[in-house]
Amino acid sequence: MDIVINDDNLKLEEVNEINNKVRSLLIDEDNNILVANYYGIYLLPGGSLDKEESKETALIRELKEETGTDYSIDEFTYLCTINYYQKNYPKRNGKFKNRLLTTHYYVGKYKGLSMQSLTESEKTGNFKLELIPLDKLEEIIANNKNNNPRNIYFIKELITVLKYYNDNPNKRMILNK
Repeated sequence: MDIVINDDNLKLEEVNEINNKVRSLLIDEDNNILVANYYGIYLLPGGSLDKEESKETALIRELKEETGTDYSIDEFTYLCTINYYQKNYPKRNGKFKNRLLTTHYYVGKYKGLSMQSLTESEKTGNFKLELIPLDKLEEIIANNKNNNPRNIYFIKELITVLKYYNDNPNKRMILNK
């Protein structure tokens, strides 16, 4: 399922940056979800695809780096892809770009944390993981007011994927494995 967010009706020819990411909804048996807090922004574990890397390989690599835990792709169910057109997206360097962010979401069972292998940016951004009750997450992220200008984009995307997950109970089968 592809979901498009394009509040500013940005055309593809107006986009000057395209990013591809993968993220996971890692949920435990008590219906808590693993969430990262990075530069004061809540997001799901995952990240960018490296050159020539498949979505599946990127997901497994990112989860290993961020959680320290080994996963295999057969432990996940594909949830959806969000194509988010972002006009004048504020970059960390202070510049603005019209960008298209394509994020592929997967659902899996949370298996715990081990030794993380964080990037320098993640360390600088005070990257930390926490389990939050799934039914409280939307309220927590909607009330996460801070000075980070990118926060509004992450809130919108995360609320969109949570709504899709909650509206599609068949995507929860992975937790019964």
